Order: sequence, then structure tokens, then C-alpha cells
Amino acid sequence: MNDPTEKNEKNHEDETANESTVDEESTDNVEPLELPESDDVDLMEEDPVVTELQDKVTSLQQQNSELTARLRTLSAAYQRQTEEIPAMKERIERQMSYRESKRRGEVVSLLFEPVENLRRSLDLLKKADIEESHVNGLDLVVKSFMDGFHKLGIQEISPKGEVFDPNFHEALMSMPVNDPVLNDTVIEVYSTGYKADNIVLKPAKVIVGLYSAPEEPAENESTDDPEESE
Repeated sequence: MNDPTEKNEKNHEDETANESTVDEESTDNVEPLELPESDDVDLMEEDPVVTELQDKVTSLQQQNSELTARLRTLSAAYQRQTEEIPAMKERIERQMSYRESKRRGEVVSLLFEPVENLRRSLDLLKKADIEESHVNGLDLVVKSFMDGFHKLGIQEISPKGEVFDPNFHEALMSMPVNDPVLNDTVIEVYSTGYKADNIVLKPAKVIVGLYSAPEEPAENESTDDPEESE
């Protein structure tokens, strides 16, 4: 009589052997994975679709570079314009101020000569011992004119004792002076000048000092007595 336990163990060994045989057969039937060769890669790169995509990418990159350069140019131009606006505004204001001062001076300049004539008349009256009331009345007229000039921003140019400046003075003549300090200095003011905001409306007519150094006496070539030399 056969033992059931031995029979079961034998069946288990047969099943294990069969599974090992199946595993070996299945492993032998699996084919290894083959990688594409270099020729296949070249064929992929030469694919028209791939080439077209590469061309589009290159074109887009170029467009991006051009747009970036244009943006930088516009940004720099905007920055320069922003920096120039205050300077331009200041320049326009300065030009407007200059034109206003010049226009104001041109209107008032018609009164300069009459005022100078009044001053000359006042100086003559003071020297002629005329009644003081007449002198004071004429003096008030001159002061009224000058007050009006000052309110309009017009200033006098009366440079007596100052160094001659051709930008503000007009030299009528030169006067010899003995002091070298007075050389090229305004000795007398013939007529007062006027300016508005450093714009010369009428230069001051002046007489300028001219110093000339005295000539040194010539030295004798010989101090010997002519009779002794004979």
C-alpha cells in the first residue's frame, strides 16, 4: 500500500520541474531591445517635419533678438527724452525771460535820453545857484523816472571808478593819468547806461584813464671831462 504523503511530495517536485522548464523556455523566446543605429538618427534629423520645426525655432529666435534690440533702443531714447525735459523747460523759461526783459527795455529805452537831459539840466542849475525850490522840483522828477525804471527791473550802469568793461561801457575817449592804478579805469561817466537782467539796453558812455610810464633819462656814455681826455 502506497503512502499518500510520498505521493503528494512527488507531485510537488514534478510541478516545480515543469515551472522551471517553462521559465527557461519563456526566457529563451524574449528578443533583446535593439537601439536605433546612427543612420536611423540621421534619417530622423533629415525628416522634413523636424527640419521645418528647426527653421521655425531659428526664425523665432532671430525675431526675438531683433525685438529685444529694438526695445533697448526705444528704452534708451525714452530715458534720454525724460532727462532732457527739465533742461528743455529751463531753456524755454530762460528764453522767455530774456525776450520779456528785452521787450520791456526797448519800450522804456525811449525815455533814457530825456532822463539824461533832465540830469544835465539839474547839474547846471545846481552850479548856477538857482533857487532851491526849482532844483528840488526837477530832482523829484528825475527820481520819479528812476523809481519807475527800478519797478520794471531796469538798473543803471554808472561805472565811475570801475575797470572798463566793453560789454557794459562805451569809451568815448582816453584821458592821461599819472597814477598807474587808474589805467583802464572809468574816470568820468558822460551818460548813464541801463540794463535789464544783465541785458544791456544802453551802454554807459565813459572816459577811460590811460597811464603812460615816464621815460627814464638817458645815461651819459662817459662821465670823463673832455678837456682831461685831451
